[in-house]
Amino acid sequence: MQKSNDGGRTFGAMVHVSPGFPASGGDSAPLVVEPSGRVDLLYQGYQVTNTTTYTLNPAYSFFTSSIDGGSTWSTPLKVGPQAGTMSLAEWWIDGDIAMDAAGTLYATWDTQGTNSDGTANDIGWLSWSTDHGQHWSSPVQATPDTLNFPHIMEVTGADSGIAYVAWLSDSNPQGYALYLRAFSVTRGWLSDPIQVASAFGDPSVWPGDTFGISSLSPNTVVVSWGSATPSTGKKSEIFAVPVTVQFH
Repeated sequence: MQKSNDGGRTFGAMVHVSPGFPASGGDSAPLVVEPSGRVDLLYQGYQVTNTTTYTLNPAYSFFTSSIDGGSTWSTPLKVGPQAGTMSLAEWWIDGDIAMDAAGTLYATWDTQGTNSDGTANDIGWLSWSTDHGQHWSSPVQATPDTLNFPHIMEVTGADSGIAYVAWLSDSNPQGYALYLRAFSVTRGWLSDPIQVASAFGDPSVWPGDTFGISSLSPNTVVVSWGSATPSTGKKSEIFAVPVTVQFH
């Protein structure tokens, strides 16, 4: 991590977050900053089994935090290990972290594994913490399908105990689409998945590893994403739209 004290004009020295640098196996590390200044970070951590060849084992999501502006970091904690691991073949950016109005933290990620019938799967997950990341809930499956296609997961916090979870995937044969649903830590899923736009993106054109999601009001979020739709001549372009979600 690097930080700036002058509005981004200059940045200080890099500080490694995941233990074992330079052979830590860590990547993809989104973060949020609490009002107190505490930095909460989720990273994808592969285990390096050979520091000469950098051979890796499959990854888990890890949470760590810093109370001194990123100079030192807490011992990493696995988030939702019951859900499985990220495979060595995964190539997209994996994982996101967000905070709601009450300070509850939310983490999302996707894993690669095997269904009961022996077919490969990719599943998106959600976990949350009400104590600044010291303990995390059991993972909750966020994506309704278990098909072996990327599910690029992101999350944003809303009112107390509420989060919006979204994913970009081409699990539908028609192509890439962005999906969204709302979650409550006390009631569970508040809505079924919504397909944000009716037009699908060409599955042969990569839409990008990330998308934007931010709460606008208690029932509305704004999302932005890339997609190679027929209207863009099957060239990936950026779309953005506010979405109002009706709770159950």
